[in-house]
Amino acid sequence: MKVRMRTNRAAGTRPLLESMESRMLMSVTLHAAAVSRLASGTTLQFGQLPAAVQTGLSGLATGNNLAVPVASQKVLLGNANGAETFTIRESGSGIIAFLTVDATGAVVTQPVSSTTTFGAIPSAAAVTAINNIATGLNLVAPTGSTNVSVSTPGSGPATFTVLLPRTRGRGNVSVVVDANGNPAGNMSLPFGALPTAIQTGLATNTPTGAKALTATSPITVATQNGRTTFSARFAGAGANSIVAVDNLGALATLPSTSKVQFSTLPASSQTELQTLAAAGGFTGTIAGTQSIQAFDEGTGTTLFSVQMRGVDTTTGLPTNMTLVSDQTGIPTVLPTSDFTSGFTLL
Repeated sequence: MKVRMRTNRAAGTRPLLESMESRMLMSVTLHAAAVSRLASGTTLQFGQLPAAVQTGLSGLATGNNLAVPVASQKVLLGNANGAETFTIRESGSGIIAFLTVDATGAVVTQPVSSTTTFGAIPSAAAVTAINNIATGLNLVAPTGSTNVSVSTPGSGPATFTVLLPRTRGRGNVSVVVDANGNPAGNMSLPFGALPTAIQTGLATNTPTGAKALTATSPITVATQNGRTTFSARFAGAGANSIVAVDNLGALATLPSTSKVQFSTLPASSQTELQTLAAAGGFTGTIAGTQSIQAFDEGTGTTLFSVQMRGVDTTTGLPTNMTLVSDQTGIPTVLPTSDFTSGFTLL
């Protein structure tokens, strides 16, 4: 079975279970694309997965009257919005389905995409936030009939995206806020356009001796690994600092990468990477001095990745493979940032 990656920009709901009837292939949106693209066709066999993931997928298949996965069945790995996911392709009477769970075995519900108008946004906080951002960025204010894209996740607040023209110059600016009135997405905003809690968090944590923020000070809004941070640069006597807070104004850790040696990894991560290497055709033991990339997502999760030389199971030829484990020993892939990439299982 081969896996091909492709980009799918079509809006709308992407169900986990879809009738196929006369169709032989199915393309679905996968929790996917920002540190790097989802590794093309990164799969494991069902029997290589953690017990909780196997139990979750088996229960989901049974609940949909589909066959229980077998040990050799391929499972596609994903990692986006802070969630490590595992997807299998199942078929039954008249249907082909893609079933997805997270690392705990819980069912993953994909966001529902829809559209509305600015006047119909149900959240007063979101309306206020969009107007504040439009003013702060000198954008044309939305009207009641301005189109708005809505993304409603399985849990957490919905997000609203609106394209607003610049009052001066050409082009539009994408403004994204959540239902609580917090900016989301990735953009630069003036300090004065932020919600009070975020302003307070940044101002309270101004480094000693640094110049205070003003209403026009640029603040970087970044949404990565399932959370949004707000970062300000401060200049002081002989020092420059970056302070980041979350939606509540609490100090936040920004994502970072570093190089470490294999011997310094948690035992569970060492074991998982060695197991993945062996499954990919690598012979021998990973050296304790092997260089490992450590990616701290800033959410409490750290991913350890390494490139090894293995053997392609289809062609029997040598191949490079990227192996990734989190700090608890769960196999995964490097994270992506949205739901715009799809895959087709042949």
